[in-house]
Amino acid sequence: MSKKILLVEDDRTMLNLLKTLLQIEGFEVVVIDEKSDTDLFSILQAERPDIVLMDVLLKFSNGLDLTQSIRNMEDFNSMKIILTSGIDYKHQAKNAGADYFLQKPYMPDILIHLLKEI
Repeated sequence: MSKKILLVEDDRTMLNLLKTLLQIEGFEVVVIDEKSDTDLFSILQAERPDIVLMDVLLKFSNGLDLTQSIRNMEDFNSMKIILTSGIDYKHQAKNAGADYFLQKPYMPDILIHLLKEI
């Protein structure tokens, strides 16, 4: 059974590249781009992804704040969360409750390996 990944990214090019890469690698991908926080939590409830792959700096919110909110929800507090950013938010990501942080640009094979291992 393939893992379901919730991809939260507001950069359309990055979103399309990641979605294609993840699908080629056999993952089921659910996408959130410029939707509101409420939609994120509705989609979490409906889709029940195994992993959330989320950018820190989103036009519609902040990935660090969203991660803390997810961790505070009983139904989702054990869900794996990977945060990404071009800025080094490693410590902030850990403090927010993220399982992993990847600084952009990262090699696709590093992401795929991480997704397969967790």
